Amino acid sequence: MNRYDDRDVIITNLIDSYERLMQFIQKHTNDKFYLEGSHSVSIRDKIARELCSNLLIHREFSSGITSRIIITKESIYTENPNIPRMRGVVTIKNCIPYSKNPKIAKIFREIGLADELGSGVRNITNYSEIYSGSEPIFEEGDIFKATVPLVKVVNEMTVSEINNMTVKELNATLIGKKAQDKAQDKAQDEMILRIIEFCKEERNIFEIMQYIGYKNRTRFRRDYIKPLVEKGILKMTIPDKPTSKNQKYISK
Repeated sequence: MNRYDDRDVIITNLIDSYERLMQFIQKHTNDKFYLEGSHSVSIRDKIARELCSNLLIHREFSSGITSRIIITKESIYTENPNIPRMRGVVTIKNCIPYSKNPKIAKIFREIGLADELGSGVRNITNYSEIYSGSEPIFEEGDIFKATVPLVKVVNEMTVSEINNMTVKELNATLIGKKAQDKAQDKAQDEMILRIIEFCKEERNIFEIMQYIGYKNRTRFRRDYIKPLVEKGILKMTIPDKPTSKNQKYISK
């Protein structure tokens, strides 16, 4: 993040760019042993392959914004200029495959650097859960953002810290985590009840967040509003325009 030799400005053709991006991720992340059937595969490279190819295939080349891959101790984070077809969090369930640069995508598929259309979100999600035990986050907007966790945080500790604990310390930690999880579940249930009560009159998402005291709109929509709508507990006032800025919600 700070050293000059930990950065690489890539200005070359797409094939060489792919190789440089892959080398950059391989240099700054750990690989893990994993068997797929009877063959050893690199989960790190599987994830990196999807991130790098998607960054190049789906970039909006008319934009002056720079595409970036940022690697921290906790995650790999990508930013890519984009013309969105939807806005918000992208998941396997709501991902609609769309080729933004079909000629580039075709070439990448022919030379084996990409799979079928729409496989990126699915593959990264599957391999991320194997690599770190955590799900990636995809956000589509004028900038398409992808965050792939590199470590799983358990009770504010990384996997490496847990591995160095004694059995006694680990048991004590897990017992504390169970109690913490119960408290979090109770707090979440109380928040849901407050949302339902507050939405007896039509409210937009900003009004609900302000009432609840929640700041991250993307996570709030993903963790609370969307599940409540899918379960039929909340109803959208403009159901044919789910991402409308004028969208309001009312409890049934």
